[in-house]
Amino acid sequence: MPITVEQIVSYSAWFLFAFGVLAFLTALIVYAIKELPGIKKAPTSLIAMAVAMALTLVAFFALVSIFKISLAWY
Repeated sequence: MPITVEQIVSYSAWFLFAFGVLAFLTALIVYAIKELPGIKKAPTSLIAMAVAMALTLVAFFALVSIFKISLAWY
């Protein structure tokens, strides 16, 4: 079953939407936790990277769970 242009456009739109949501959530969480006493001295870019990685993993596992995709761990 070949993929159509409409499917590519649809997938691209959903990808860009998810990318935007993850970027917004990352910025929001970094802004919120950057004010905590123990984290104020840490570089913002390091915190943003850690939050983005954590959010991306959570989003990936949520997507896998929603679509009931089995993962093979090697």
